[in-house]
Amino acid sequence: MIRKIISFVSLSLGFATVFFTSAAADDVEMRYAKPASGWLEALPLGNGRIGAMVFGGVAEERIILNEATLYSGEYSIYDSLPDMTRHLDILSGMVENGDYADADEYATRHVTGPAVPCYQPLGDILLRFRGHDDASDYARRLDLSSAVATVRYRAAGVAYTREVFVSHPDNALIIRLKASRGHSLNFSISMTSAHPVTATAGEGELAVAGQLPGVALRRTFDWVEEWGQEWKYPEVWDADGKRRPEATGFAPNANGKERYPVLYNGKGIKFETNIRVHRCDGVVTAGDGELTVRDAGEVVLAVAVASSFNGYDRDPVAEGLDVAALNKTTLARLANRSFAGLRASHVADHRTLFSRVSLQLPDAQKKAGLTTEDRKADYSLASDPSFAALHFQFGRYLLIASSREGGQPANLQGLWNVDVIPSWASAYTTNINMQMNYWAAESTNLSECHEPLFSFLREVSVTGGRVAREMYGLPGWVLHHNTSIWRSAWPVDWYGAVSFWPAGGGWLCQHLWKHYLYTKDLRFLRETAYPVMKGAAEFYSGWLREDENGYLVTPVSVSPENAFIYIDEHGQRRSAGISRASTLDMAVIRELFQNTVDAQALLGVDSDFSRTLAARLARLYPYQIGQRGQFLEYYKEFIESPPRHNTSPYYPLYPGDQFTPAKNPELTQAVRTLILSRTGSRPGGGGWPAAWYVALFARLGDGERAVPYVEGLVGRTHPNLFSGGGQVFQIDANLGYTAAIVELLLQSHSGEINLLPALPGVWPEGNVRGLRAEGNFEVNMTWRDGRLTAADIKCNTSGPAKVRYGKLTADVEMKAGETVRLNAALRRIK
Repeated sequence: MIRKIISFVSLSLGFATVFFTSAAADDVEMRYAKPASGWLEALPLGNGRIGAMVFGGVAEERIILNEATLYSGEYSIYDSLPDMTRHLDILSGMVENGDYADADEYATRHVTGPAVPCYQPLGDILLRFRGHDDASDYARRLDLSSAVATVRYRAAGVAYTREVFVSHPDNALIIRLKASRGHSLNFSISMTSAHPVTATAGEGELAVAGQLPGVALRRTFDWVEEWGQEWKYPEVWDADGKRRPEATGFAPNANGKERYPVLYNGKGIKFETNIRVHRCDGVVTAGDGELTVRDAGEVVLAVAVASSFNGYDRDPVAEGLDVAALNKTTLARLANRSFAGLRASHVADHRTLFSRVSLQLPDAQKKAGLTTEDRKADYSLASDPSFAALHFQFGRYLLIASSREGGQPANLQGLWNVDVIPSWASAYTTNINMQMNYWAAESTNLSECHEPLFSFLREVSVTGGRVAREMYGLPGWVLHHNTSIWRSAWPVDWYGAVSFWPAGGGWLCQHLWKHYLYTKDLRFLRETAYPVMKGAAEFYSGWLREDENGYLVTPVSVSPENAFIYIDEHGQRRSAGISRASTLDMAVIRELFQNTVDAQALLGVDSDFSRTLAARLARLYPYQIGQRGQFLEYYKEFIESPPRHNTSPYYPLYPGDQFTPAKNPELTQAVRTLILSRTGSRPGGGGWPAAWYVALFARLGDGERAVPYVEGLVGRTHPNLFSGGGQVFQIDANLGYTAAIVELLLQSHSGEINLLPALPGVWPEGNVRGLRAEGNFEVNMTWRDGRLTAADIKCNTSGPAKVRYGKLTADVEMKAGETVRLNAALRRIK
């Protein structure tokens, strides 16, 4: 839809020159002219806990359900943590001797734990309609501003409409089906699942209950046995390393090629779905595992979903929640509610978050009325700028749908999954992906959606505390590169050059500090952020070792999922991933130490520890520049192995704030040299690296180099705009794109509110409303002919603001609640 809003002019500034008129509208509707033929064409809905993918079929509607806590496995202490106090000297000795490939293999065999469990699908709701095979006038829509999916078509002279949404305030999936002629709705209601389930149909209600596998292992039998890892999985292999007879279940992964063990052993999370016919003006009957509706003109279905998950540290069976009772309570609360009331409360709740931000870019060619697939075809930023704005809002929509207060953080696929063995387990990968999911939370005015990540950090700091003590013999807490609903913190059983990376927790602490910077919430800093940050700093302070030059380094280190080439003692070229003091390690620790010291000063606490951290901060291994003037990824200059997707050495520039062109010109130029050497003459592409590159070029003030990456992120998505290739979906690129677009329009990391710091030339006109800047400011802007025409800055916490536009700066003292209006010369407009 094209949703009319009050114009930016009348809303805030009364600007004299504005591109958009009072009829201007946000481009916030995804449109399709046919039903989805697969999962990556279906439309996503969610309330932070319940996820739904709506296919919009005619003869059969399919809605895939997910529930945010449904992971395989159970809470496990894992009593066989590797003893790093024994292995560290061996590993660090290999690194010091230059035996890097040997260190890789040693780490793989000796210092990793079990793999993370897999995020699981719940099941599919199926609505099968009689006489709807030949349909016309078909339209399928997702309105991002209301979070309602609609399907419309005509069959046998009757117009049919479906509306579907997942309500956060009412904790349920709601489906309304309506016909233009009474007695025309005739359909069945059933449900299937990839897991064993029992379906019971009663009076106007279908209950489907099941249990997840205790094991769903994203490791093939052959890989585990090749690397001698059988001892980690006693459910699948016995004490002699032989496969147990009952461990014969397999499930194909997303690409359908490899197969993996799945074991239903009665230890998995239980789940139940209750589908109730909430309103119906026809006849409802119950059959064998299904309901049938006849002769209706309007039907409303209410769907409740429950999981027995009762916390990361509790047995989901012995201590699990009562799923039937939970659903009964949910549906009882809806009993006297009208569809209009349910819809209104849902939309109001969603818009409380979504409507805070508006981004309008030109639609001179009137492409907003085309289908989403037509807009994607041969996409260019110049021909359809407004589609980039829709994609920006789609990222905000996905974060709202997958991450709400009191729930779980968005995982690798947000909230949505169709596979028993999904890509990378669809869990939490903490060497970039989980962090990127939340880069936009503060800057796009969705601070509340950050809360599940903070709850996660409080929990994983507990499990990570045990790993720090028992694996490393160190204080504080640690998290490696993968975790799940069960908050495991050990390095998982994959290649050591990937898994053995203990910097995940330190990187995630950046989000705690950023939330404080954006909100100035001292209570949050004191009660939530600082205890977690302090624990992480304690671990890294103990993990650092002194090198031969007196610098502090991480003794065993990787640059996530990348490798280098070196010449071994025999003159042979070899590839490896483990060394020491990778740039990302040192950047994360440098940032964490500084932020922790700053927090201690603000709170007036732990002065002795603050002095210790400050002293260790001064001794950290410095950043290095190579022979070609490029920023180095490792502690010394190796032969570069072609990076698959690695962008981690750019961290100090973004998402960190350690480098700026003005304050650190030499290091910033070195980062630029490295970026250009890796992107070469063929810039662009999609996926999460492209999102990072957009933000990096924005920090470099080079919006033009960001353009091909923006085009790749918008144009190279799946039909439903999910990011990924083949049959793979990763939500990080969708969410990272949204954060990166903000960086092109507004930056505040360097102590200034920098307006339009990297505006691409293909966006000569536009306006944005509701972005947030560090210091607890909100910013509106409008621009024409590539130049700022005016800006509105609202202060939510009293204090000074330094505003920059190009070479102009203005210092403004503001009171809480005050709005300052500035023109292009940064002079106040009354």
